[in-house]
Amino acid sequence: AAELGGDRRGSVVIVSVLGRVLAENLPQLVLQTSLLMARGESLLAQPVVLGSVLLSLCSVAKKALEMTASLWHDRFVYKWLPTLLWLAVACLWSLLFYVCAKLYFLEACPSREW
Repeated sequence: AAELGGDRRGSVVIVSVLGRVLAENLPQLVLQTSLLMARGESLLAQPVVLGSVLLSLCSVAKKALEMTASLWHDRFVYKWLPTLLWLAVACLWSLLFYVCAKLYFLEACPSREW
């Protein structure tokens, strides 16, 4: 019984952190990188926005690593829950790579649009 309670608590934590990241951090990253792209300037020309983007990116990456490690080691009561959570975490990693690619192409493309 103690194991089942721990599993439920762990899955609730993963779901709540995932919800916060998907609802708060990732939209902020997408909007900030869109602002950088709309300005049409180099990344280094806007150090405050770039710093904010990098801090947000590091925060989301840390949370994604923690969720991946937790999913890797935890056992769940419901057999369908890990599959759902793995899909959500894979979506999180995909969005992180999208933001990193967006930052790269902002600097690599002369027009700053892609």
